[in-house]
Amino acid sequence: MPGAGMRNMDDDEVMQGPKKDFAGFSYLELIGVVAAVLGIIAAFMPWGKTIFGYIITGIDIDGIVTLIISFSALAVIVAWKDNETTRRTGVWLIVLSLIMLLFTAYDLISYDSSIILSYSAGFYLQMLSGLVLLIVGSLLCLLVKKKE
Repeated sequence: MPGAGMRNMDDDEVMQGPKKDFAGFSYLELIGVVAAVLGIIAAFMPWGKTIFGYIITGIDIDGIVTLIISFSALAVIVAWKDNETTRRTGVWLIVLSLIMLLFTAYDLISYDSSIILSYSAGFYLQMLSGLVLLIVGSLLCLLVKKKE
């Protein structure tokens, strides 16, 4: 029995997502926008240095894929910022960030010390961007639940 001031929700009705506070974005969506932009920037930054003194940028290896994923994540957040619910945005951010993290984790696992001396800031920024997008996507999915 609902208390005073509470209303019943139909089974198909979905609770609204977070309040939009900053330029039509919730603070959580704004963090996602910043993470996606950092992912775009990281694709052009140095990702490592070879034993021959050659600096590898992100777009030399898997940075092109992560660049496309970062653009896609940014497009998803911006396109659906006026949506009543945020579940769809969260699901897409989770999928995109997992793909991004798989590519960067593959680069980390397939580390060949005879060719690559070390990873640089762009690689770690890309990993951070993927992790933040994963967390933001998860939180956006958790904020909107169907009443059971």
